[in-house]
Amino acid sequence: MANTNNKDSMLNVNTTMTTTAEPVTSMEKTRNLITMLVFLALTFGLFLGFFLLPNNEFSQTERRSMANLPGARLHASASNNGFEGNWWRYFNSNALMEDIEVFMQDHFPFREQFRTSNAVMNHWVLQIRDSNGNFFSNGHLAQLNYELDERAINNNARIFANMMRELFPNNNIFYSVIPDKNYFLAAPNGFLHLDYDELMRIIHSHMGEYAEYVDLFEIMSLDDFYRTDIHWRQENLFPVARALAERMGVDLPDPNDFTEYRLPGFRGSWHGAAALPIRPDELVYMASRYTRGVIVNTFDMRRDVMDFVPYISLGGVRHPLVVHDRTIFHSPYSLDGYDLFLAGVQAVMTIDNPYATTDRELIMFRDSFGSNLAPLLIGSYSRITLIDPRLVNHRIIPQIIDIHDNMDVLFLYSSTMFNIRPTPIMAG
Repeated sequence: MANTNNKDSMLNVNTTMTTTAEPVTSMEKTRNLITMLVFLALTFGLFLGFFLLPNNEFSQTERRSMANLPGARLHASASNNGFEGNWWRYFNSNALMEDIEVFMQDHFPFREQFRTSNAVMNHWVLQIRDSNGNFFSNGHLAQLNYELDERAINNNARIFANMMRELFPNNNIFYSVIPDKNYFLAAPNGFLHLDYDELMRIIHSHMGEYAEYVDLFEIMSLDDFYRTDIHWRQENLFPVARALAERMGVDLPDPNDFTEYRLPGFRGSWHGAAALPIRPDELVYMASRYTRGVIVNTFDMRRDVMDFVPYISLGGVRHPLVVHDRTIFHSPYSLDGYDLFLAGVQAVMTIDNPYATTDRELIMFRDSFGSNLAPLLIGSYSRITLIDPRLVNHRIIPQIIDIHDNMDVLFLYSSTMFNIRPTPIMAG
């Protein structure tokens, strides 16, 4: 009898629950249908976009090559992998899945828009101060760089000191260190930064015996740098150029001799790395009768040439060398608009001044920062030779240029590059 009552009670409860449930309205059905269709459209749209949209070989914003189709590593030279063209070995290794993962990340539809959305969320919504080593402060983009590599600094400074002693025993030698942007930006805003005092102590301990130091830290400021790039601005470098010229005992460059030209839309190296929607810089270059009238040559290091030539190759086409080349700024074959200054990275370059009133010459050992400082000093010398020590071994320099006593020698290197281990060419 009790079991019968329990069954009746459960039946009544179920009946009540069934009869009291509200029916799904047509509006709810429509909303659910729309939600499902949007989900399917996004899922299959992105899936189809991955196969239908063109794949880019280069990322202009990140300034790097994009991943190749899976299988490219299989056909690389046997010295670079252990596959030797064997698909089965490639398939059974982790390499295939790694290649697929990297390829899909690089070529995902609307990848740049997703990167920007993620960066905006991290910086302005979640208030994360730095993301993947990039930070934005005082209107400037920058990258964290706070680990002092004492071994690298010692090696770089020692190499430079050996060059001073071996190559220029009878020349006037000077050296300067260009402070990076973080010297002015990181510390005042609570970010980690290099120990600049220790960096300079190490440099002076090697180079101070052979050359005279010109301090740039006290005459520069944050405004001397591009907002989206690591480099300094040419229009702001006259105090630097005049300080160097005065110490070297040559005519000081006069800003009134130069005309300012502006190119909008310069996105520096950190603009793409940070992925934030920051307004691009305006690249400004300073031109004069000296910069327009000089003769520029670069040393072609190819074994079948090994000589100075008045051109570079851009997109497979020979391009005449000039001090400021707007074509390079706008060229799709150039990943960096800063290469407008003396065609970017070159191992050895000469700039001959036909208007010179002196026979003095300058040899400048420099990194990329020297490309837009050298044009301001052209009027002070008959010839400026630019040497990038990262790209040419100092032992062959006497075979490339004639070294004589009427040359001033300037080692101009950024604190960032001092903190990076020398390239094999430089160390060799």
